[in-house]
Amino acid sequence: MKYSIQRYISSSSHVHSNANILNYGILNTKHTLFWQPISQKPSLLSKTHNLSLKQNSQQRIAFFHKSSTCAVSNLSPRRRLPDVSEVSSNNKRIPSLFAFFCIIWAACAFYAIHYGKQNSNVTQVVMFRVQNSEEALKLLGDNIQFRYPFPWIKGKLHKRYGMIDISFEVTGSKNSGLVHYKSQRFGPIPHWIELECSLTSNGKTIPLTSSAYDNQW
Repeated sequence: MKYSIQRYISSSSHVHSNANILNYGILNTKHTLFWQPISQKPSLLSKTHNLSLKQNSQQRIAFFHKSSTCAVSNLSPRRRLPDVSEVSSNNKRIPSLFAFFCIIWAACAFYAIHYGKQNSNVTQVVMFRVQNSEEALKLLGDNIQFRYPFPWIKGKLHKRYGMIDISFEVTGSKNSGLVHYKSQRFGPIPHWIELECSLTSNGKTIPLTSSAYDNQW
């Protein structure tokens, strides 16, 4: 449908001033208005009754809103400018959203790294050695487990570069202790040499002997 040039006269001022030429209709702040031929039913997406209908010489129907606050469409050069406070408030949200994203990313990376250390086969093998050591059972008691549900595995665990130096806390029915394991790979042959594997509790340090189960990594 071809849109003819229409003239919009504001009814809020009660004075018929110079008309504004619109090509595509009027956009009220609360209502969506359209131009249509008089032969068709008027299209008005609004529930208000505060409207008046007028008919011009070209047999077109124009909708004039009686509210004091009206704005022309975005296609008009006299469109309503955005509020400066709204634009400034949106700009202030960008740094806070960026900071929130960085915090979430850092938390996920931290969880992934320590979850990998906890479930590494090296950590599981050392924990198995502690749980089955007679000296550790005498010192810590039965039911030896990690001290915390999400244990903190300190140190380096770089099997690719041939260096393992980790420590973590364990607890039993009697006491708690600190397990320290250190191993290094020498030469291109995948052979690891254990440098230290000990358990310290109440100022007493005992060595933890290896077993055939340790050869898995």
